[in-house]
Amino acid sequence: MNRPSVIGLIALLCSGAALADDGGLSWTFEVLEVAESVPEGHIIQLRPSPPGRNFPRSCETFVIYSVFDVGSWSSSARNQVTRASHDRAVKALEQAYASKRLIRIGTLGSGFAAIAEKPRCEVASLALQHVVRNGNAAVLSFYDEP
Repeated sequence: MNRPSVIGLIALLCSGAALADDGGLSWTFEVLEVAESVPEGHIIQLRPSPPGRNFPRSCETFVIYSVFDVGSWSSSARNQVTRASHDRAVKALEQAYASKRLIRIGTLGSGFAAIAEKPRCEVASLALQHVVRNGNAAVLSFYDEP
């Protein structure tokens, strides 16, 4: 491997673009707001940092409409993504907002879903989970069962 390729590979690994072993993607965001919504859910407004050309970094503001709704998932999936893990993820987002620090938001599989009446940069999530892998923390979004 030549020197530029090695440097590019190291930069990719250090950027955290891939979450360890899961094949998921994640990006860093500034949390602009975490607000409760009705019925039981949250509206999370984020700004990509750094911005980019590809979704979701191409969004000026990225909005997640999150609820905890895993009732149709298998029991093993419901054991992996629990209400407690969802609440920890919301707390991590609120702490990132309060401390003005960036937070990594990631997906596994179909982490988000389009919302028909909303712009492309406003998405739905059925569950969030706060994870720490290899010293890197992220909030993962799930739309389908993992």
